[in-house]
Amino acid sequence: MATTLRQIAKFLDNRRCQYMVDEDNFRVLTSVEADHVEQFVIVIQLHEDGKFLQFYVPRLLGDAPKHQHQESICHKLLALSGNTNMLQWESDLINEEVRAVIKFPLEAVPLTEKQFNHCLSSLIDMVDQRLMPQIKAVMATSLNSGERELGEQILLMLQEIAPEGVLELLESALTAHQSHGSLASI
Repeated sequence: MATTLRQIAKFLDNRRCQYMVDEDNFRVLTSVEADHVEQFVIVIQLHEDGKFLQFYVPRLLGDAPKHQHQESICHKLLALSGNTNMLQWESDLINEEVRAVIKFPLEAVPLTEKQFNHCLSSLIDMVDQRLMPQIKAVMATSLNSGERELGEQILLMLQEIAPEGVLELLESALTAHQSHGSLASI
């Protein structure tokens, strides 16, 4: 049973959301206030004559495809995908876009308002409250949580076996490396 843009608009009306219907592209655009996403635009798009529904947040990570820590970001997105049931990450490097996506096949079953609200609320909660803080931390530091834990373990081992003052020397060397780009300048 097909879902229509009119039905989606009705569900959004019931949530008191503002939205825009784009009939030419079979989609509805809305936005929400969020803590960790600056412009949280959500696209709700119909495919296959309304038998397939997709909720997605376009250009979620802005410049992530060009980001200096792109590899760490991709590793984090892959790890997060394995930990979420509904949410998937799509990366389009040609258009420089990373999306958070929930795909919902309808086939012969009509979309209920409860299903719609569950998908929309889950997308908002998972992206804004649970996942974006982790992704932003990786973008800021280039270290995912596993790399950070390993680094802390190495520092603790060094602290126990290294002579006094070695960690301070190492810290100076790393600071110089970050500011000059190589250890040769130390």
